[in-house]
Amino acid sequence: MKGFHFCFNQVTMTLIILFFFGGYAAVDQILAATAAGPNIPSSCSGDCAPSGASGRYVDDVCSSLKITKNVPYSQSIDERGILQTHFMDIYEPVANDEAKRPVVIWVHGGGFKETANGRSSETAKAHAIAYAKRCYVTAAIDYRTRPGGVQTKEDPQIVYDAQYDAEAAVRYLRKDAATENKYRMDTDRIAVGGSSAGAVTSLYVGYNSDKPWAERVRNNESHPGYPSHVQAVIDVSGSIMSGLMRPEDPPVFIAHGTTDPLVPYPAAQAIEREAFEKNIPYEFHSFQGAGHTKDLPKRMIVEESADFLYRYLIKKQPPAPAPGDNDPGHDNNLCGNGNIDPGEQCDGENFNGKSCPVEGSLSCTSQCTLDVSACPFFASRQCSDGKDNDGDGHIDYPKDPGCANPMDKDETDRLRRF
Repeated sequence: MKGFHFCFNQVTMTLIILFFFGGYAAVDQILAATAAGPNIPSSCSGDCAPSGASGRYVDDVCSSLKITKNVPYSQSIDERGILQTHFMDIYEPVANDEAKRPVVIWVHGGGFKETANGRSSETAKAHAIAYAKRCYVTAAIDYRTRPGGVQTKEDPQIVYDAQYDAEAAVRYLRKDAATENKYRMDTDRIAVGGSSAGAVTSLYVGYNSDKPWAERVRNNESHPGYPSHVQAVIDVSGSIMSGLMRPEDPPVFIAHGTTDPLVPYPAAQAIEREAFEKNIPYEFHSFQGAGHTKDLPKRMIVEESADFLYRYLIKKQPPAPAPGDNDPGHDNNLCGNGNIDPGEQCDGENFNGKSCPVEGSLSCTSQCTLDVSACPFFASRQCSDGKDNDGDGHIDYPKDPGCANPMDKDETDRLRRF
């Protein structure tokens, strides 16, 4: 397991400001002027270096798009008992002549609050167009929301409603591919992504689609008989409850601001930690000092996520191998034999090729599960947690003089200490 780290410095913060005021064109100019080397994610699994690929699926080479708006894909009843019809806008790259083209489903954000924009918002359209110009068939979808949005943490059904509607969109596209085939989609290469509430929805589609929970009411069964699973997830400022991810689940791209006031940064760290423990391919981009979605450099996120999708959706780069599974002569499912048997994360001193991303040491429990508590990378990142842990009035690197870098686990002011 390799881990790479970097902090987004003043150049990157300039990108954020330029994007907010000047849009993609301003970001393009500054990116061209500062392209001194590869952009390495904060951490990742497997081979974390940029793919080095160019052209289709990486660069925006499919400039001509065919846009089909207001495609009805399912119906479901909202919490008021009103039957809603859900729509998607489909963006097709004209220049992509493949018989089966990969798909990105983009889920808009907005705190699950009812809005007139939804899939037609400028942010949702910008992302759908950006991936379509990289030659994906993209679908920007609507889903059930509520007039007041999320009211309480004790109301998970609003998230499940969005999940079920998004899953219906996946099934609709698979049904079309198997019947009319209007959009020439490769249903073995489907990614779902979004920002904020759209990221939450995407994460639940990726990691909760077939797990029954007592409090859930599955209330959108449109297009039965077609699978709801996806092959990759793009998470921009999202979160998901812990314990849902499994080793066979799809890769995840994570982007999050360290000072996000709405979805706190530890939520992204928790996703990273669980992906690491379950050997799920991931890439984590943390943006130092950035808040929620509007503060993030959208162009950069599209470029990095496109590179991620190229590796895991297009080329289907496998996760790190589990040594020992195919060794002749060892007893399967025996914790303590030193081999990684089915269902084991580690065994004795065999950590399945993993190590702490920065420093520290892993250990293996008596149940052959990984214990990462001795990895400071996971255990404590006080200088990037958005809190004033030492009470000196300064929050995190670089404003807190006690923080040597964003990965520093000790926020204490060294001037005071010594």
